[in-house]
Amino acid sequence: AAAVKYAYQATAKRPDRFYNYYLLAATQAASGDVEAARKSLAQGQRDHLYNLQELRIGHPFMDESLFNRFVENLRKAGWTA
Repeated sequence: AAAVKYAYQATAKRPDRFYNYYLLAATQAASGDVEAARKSLAQGQRDHLYNLQELRIGHPFMDESLFNRFVENLRKAGWTA
């Protein structure tokens, strides 16, 4: 819930940054709100379609398992890259 709140704040402060919507989608999917996650992902994809390599470069995680969890939640939201 705290991550969803943070991601909402990020999109509210900077709605022009598409990757904030990817973050919001992943947090919403992780919290079980898949319908909202799909909408957030669609919003981010309107501005930029991330592929896996770009996602890895744009969101470097020190722990590979956390990156994999992020990707898994994006896939729950409908991300297919």
